[in-house]
Order: sequence, then structure tokens, then C-alpha cells
Amino acid sequence: MSDYYGMATFFEKRDDSILILEHGTSQMRFHDAIYGCSYPEVNIRYDWGGGNSLLPVDHFGYNASYSLGSNYDGKRYFLLTTQGKDFYEHMYPEFPDKWRFIERDFERLESDASVIRVCSNGNLALYLINYS
Repeated sequence: MSDYYGMATFFEKRDDSILILEHGTSQMRFHDAIYGCSYPEVNIRYDWGGGNSLLPVDHFGYNASYSLGSNYDGKRYFLLTTQGKDFYEHMYPEFPDKWRFIERDFERLESDASVIRVCSNGNLALYLINYS
């Protein structure tokens, strides 16, 4: 329920001109669950594969730069759930060298000057990238 209410609040308050990145949740599925399939979807996307990834860059780009924001032109929202944060560790524990995100990446995200945590409800954290 916390995901549902968090996403409902997000959709109600967000700037719909800003694209959304996600890890551990599906913006389109929540949008459909909250508003129904016929409600207009403005900048609501679904990862169909084929290069349309809604995941942020691997390791949030920290393996190549000092900020997540330097990887994007303009603002982006980033939705992160506990399930997303723990995904690689639980699904592929035997291949840590292949994980797209590690605990240190999430720690750096919290102190990244190009990112601000807008809200969190314990399971769903909402960030704004390049907020200034």
C-alpha cells in the first residue's frame, strides 16, 4: 500500500514535463492501476526493451564521473524501491561483478550534489536529478 499511495502522490504533484527513471517499480503499471488505462499518459513510459531502458546508467555513472546528473541533459525523476535496491544481490548473488548497482552506488546517490531526495516512505524513494 505504501507504494500505491506514494505513487499516487507522485503523479498528483509531479511536473509532467520531466521524464522518469525507475528501478524496482513500474511507473506505467502504477499509473494504469491508479487512473485506469484510458487516462492520458504524459511522460509515463514502460521499458519494452530494445534500448528503451528506464534504469539510470550503470552504477549511476559513478564509475566514470562524480555525479549522476552529468549523464543527463535536463531534469529526471528517479523512482527507487527497496526491491529494486536489493534486486541484484538477491537475484544474482554469485555474480557481484556483473551487478549494475552496488551498495556503494546507493550511498553515493544520497550525497550526490546533482540529486535531491524529494520524498521517501520507507519502501519507495523519489529523487530529482539536476534539480537546480
